[in-house]
Amino acid sequence: MDQDQEQLLVLCKTHKAKALEIVVEKILSNPNIYKFAEFLDLENVQKLGEANKHLKTLKLFAYHNYSDYKGSSEFIELTEPQLKKLKMLSIVTMAGENKTLSYSTLREELDIGSKNDLEEILLESIYNKLITATLDERNQNVQIEWTFGRDYFYDPTSDNNIEIDKLSSWVKKMEKVEDRMEALISDLDNNLLESKEAKKQFVEILVSESATDDKESSIMKKVGSAASKITGMFR
Repeated sequence: MDQDQEQLLVLCKTHKAKALEIVVEKILSNPNIYKFAEFLDLENVQKLGEANKHLKTLKLFAYHNYSDYKGSSEFIELTEPQLKKLKMLSIVTMAGENKTLSYSTLREELDIGSKNDLEEILLESIYNKLITATLDERNQNVQIEWTFGRDYFYDPTSDNNIEIDKLSSWVKKMEKVEDRMEALISDLDNNLLESKEAKKQFVEILVSESATDDKESSIMKKVGSAASKITGMFR
């Protein structure tokens, strides 16, 4: 974790009300912080209240874009560095949706007047590792290769979260597999796997878990490889 982020997290835990709002402004201004979920999860931050403009603005930077800010009175008035940071985060979102972005689209969406100003903010986004991209001045576009992962806004009513739910379920299943492996390896350390029956049980558990979902095959191959090494000790 970035040192600035650690210090600001501590300040969020120890400040309240107006003092905390000043800390939020520092978070928004910091050029090294582009993830905000850890701040939003803090009890003191949540206690600002849903109607609080500072909390709304922190959520804006976490989940939304410049277009949501433009013309809205729900948020605090941003300084120039904060505004640039929000535009850079918006570029990340746009780059995640389209691997080729035209200069004209970017300038329109982000209210950037000149080509030079656009290229400056694009280069700063690349320097800060928010995107990996190539600027094509001849064709006036940006070719996107990679994007930074912004905070994810979970909307339980959205169909887009079906895969997220499946992934969460799969992760929990893998955690159970890991726990069972650790327990059996502990038995190994205690010389409790010397019998053929125990070795058979160890392998059967792993095979059973790996057969539950074809999508898990690549990870379970690694698990199976680890199991083979362990059981090979008893052949």
